[in-house]
Amino acid sequence: MVSLFENSGSFDVAKTRMTYLEELTVWKHGFAKRVKEAAENNGQISSAWGVPERVTALLKKKGEKVDKSDHEAPF
Repeated sequence: MVSLFENSGSFDVAKTRMTYLEELTVWKHGFAKRVKEAAENNGQISSAWGVPERVTALLKKKGEKVDKSDHEAPF
């Protein structure tokens, strides 16, 4: 599922796959880094309305360290 999320090709697909990530019952070591990098590097994920915030919330829920500035707009 993480691989599918990383390769999301549209905003809609990114939102759908984000929902699947939120429903995962098994969270393996390394998932957090991959999800965070996908949210930073894939424009379909980073620009999908609400998805970057959902990534941050998911990582916090999973006990991962999240840099608060990661998903704030640079002004």
